[in-house]
Amino acid sequence: MVFSSCFFSRIFKFQDIFLVLVGMFVFGLYIHEKSWLIIISYAGLFLVALSIVILLQDRKSIMPIFGIAPFNGRLVGYLLSGIVAGGVLGLWFRNYADETLFPSSLTVFAIIAPLVGITEEIIFRGYIQGRIRKINRILSVLIAAIGHTAYKFIVLRSLPDPTGIDFSFLILWTLIGGLIFGILRDLSDSVLPPSLGHACFDILVYGSFASAPIWVWG
Repeated sequence: MVFSSCFFSRIFKFQDIFLVLVGMFVFGLYIHEKSWLIIISYAGLFLVALSIVILLQDRKSIMPIFGIAPFNGRLVGYLLSGIVAGGVLGLWFRNYADETLFPSSLTVFAIIAPLVGITEEIIFRGYIQGRIRKINRILSVLIAAIGHTAYKFIVLRSLPDPTGIDFSFLILWTLIGGLIFGILRDLSDSVLPPSLGHACFDILVYGSFASAPIWVWG
């Protein structure tokens, strides 16, 4: 009982994590709105930013908060692992979707797509996982992966019309990728390897798209 009360009392000190998750969920829920309701979506992003800024007020350096560790020789191996993980997941995804192994060409979206992925990594694997890691490393990987997956699920389920998308596959894929990237983040003590992996995945899968697929952000 003493352990349980101590554990939960420590969790309650991380209200910012709850607010960041709520903000991301609200963003995903209303991002497809075409009316004034889309303002609610941006309000969700504002809540995310505000929650993080409030925490940063008492910190001298913001780099550790987002899991941005100093570059060193040890990190190089994990960066390569991130590239391999993202590449393998991307090729596997393309094979499942009956696409050619590599995109035949790259569009301007090949620059935008990895930026979206990196942003998600900084929020979920960098900030959220990094904060919860102070309580429990395994729990931090799970919560970050489940939170990211729940966000994607909300984005998909908020679509206004049926799209023929295999929701189950995309959700499962997001969870698997989140767990792999979360383990990389934990072992490397840095958000850079999973960010690089996510960027490689997005370039392989979405690099030839003319615009963002509707399940990415809207």
